[in-house]
Formats: sequence, C-alpha cells, structure tokens
Amino acid sequence: MSLAPRDVFAVQLLGKKHWTLSAPNSDMPLYMQQAKDMPHITPPTTVDMEVILEAGDILYIPRGWWHNPMPMNCETFHLAIGTFPPNGYNYMEWLMKKMPEIQSIRQSFTGWEHDRQNLGNAAQKIAEIMKNKENYQEFMQDFLRNQRMNTAFNMDLFGNANNQTLPEHCFLRLNSNDCSTISQGYIIANGIKVNIDENSIIFLTILIEKHMISLAEMLSLFSINEQENVKKLVWQLGELDIIEIMR
Repeated sequence: MSLAPRDVFAVQLLGKKHWTLSAPNSDMPLYMQQAKDMPHITPPTTVDMEVILEAGDILYIPRGWWHNPMPMNCETFHLAIGTFPPNGYNYMEWLMKKMPEIQSIRQSFTGWEHDRQNLGNAAQKIAEIMKNKENYQEFMQDFLRNQRMNTAFNMDLFGNANNQTLPEHCFLRLNSNDCSTISQGYIIANGIKVNIDENSIIFLTILIEKHMISLAEMLSLFSINEQENVKKLVWQLGELDIIEIMR
C-alpha cells in the first residue's frame, strides 16, 4: 500500500485494476514525506473504499490517502497525475529571501539568555511578514509565473517575417491552469505576466469557458468591426505563448 503525498488523478488507459483505499493517518503529508521516510506511520489495516477502474475511468485520490492498485488478470496500464498547488511550505521557502531584512535575525548568537529576546523579536517580525497581503500576492504571482504548459512550436507561423496571417482553420487554447487574476487586469501564463484591457478580458473569459475554441467561432462572437482587433490580439497572445494556436 502506498501513501499519496499529493492529490493524484489515476487515469485508467488499458484493461482493469482493482483499487483499495484507506483514509489518512498522517495529516496533509508533503511531497518529501513518503511512507518509506516515516517508519512510525504504518499502513491502515482497514479498507475504506474499493473500486474497479476500467479503460477511460478516472479516480481522484486525495492527499494522504493510502492506495493499492492491483491488476485483474489482464493487460492493464494507468497513468498517475500528481497536482502541485502552492502551500504554506512553498510560501515559507519563498519568504526566506526576505529574512535578511529582519535586523534581529542578522544578530550573532552568543547564548540562550542573551539571544532569546532577539529570537522572540524575529518570530514576531516573521509572523508579520507571513500575514502581509502584498507578500502573499507576490508569492502567488511568482508561483504561477514558474508554471509551464507544453505547447507546439509554430515556427512556420511566428518565425516567418513575411507572414502576419492566422491560419483559417485553427483552434485556440489558453496556456494557463489558473485564471483567477484576470479580474484584476492581468494574466500569468508560461512565465509571462501580461496586463490586459477590457476587450482582452472578454476574449479570455470566452476562451476559459470554452476551454478550446476555433478561431472562426471566436470571431463569430464579436461584431464585424471588432474582428480585426480580435485577430491581432490572437496573434500577439500566440507570440507570447499566452495562448496556443493549434492547426
């Protein structure tokens, strides 16, 4: 039986598998807290859920749940897709670069009686930094900026200085898993932060709702007078790898 140190989606591609799952006995383990590294935590003896996955099925395994997939006398294959949302540990790692700003942390140690006041002051300052909304938002932006999505090369499109025309039959898709910043007037995708205006927000909102949409359908949602600007926007966002243009 294995412990899931992150939220996992098991996608059954071929054949069947019998899954047994048991509730966590370790609260929200992190990626480095594997079962083999925590000998004091042993697999549960009770099974809380049993399920058979067939080709095309998807099973969500929450973080901390124990699981054991077993083949069922047939060729079988599944993919395990782990998710990596930001958490408090990531935030603390990111905040380390701000620690030198705290004067009491820069003090040399001489002994407990002398240093405990400095440590108390440092703890208070660290708590203030952690609870600072601007620091939190800066961290979230930085985290999103470091996420990447694989997109196909479009060298024949964007590498041709003599071409500024979009393919007639193409599809559009947003290169970001988190669109929560759009309402704030910017988007972060594939390491790039781009400020967006009202028309761009309308365009991106449609793209998010549709997930993937043809250029022809996207243009049909705008007036004839707006369509040329939409084409220019698609080109610019495609060049920046904010959206993927698929043919």
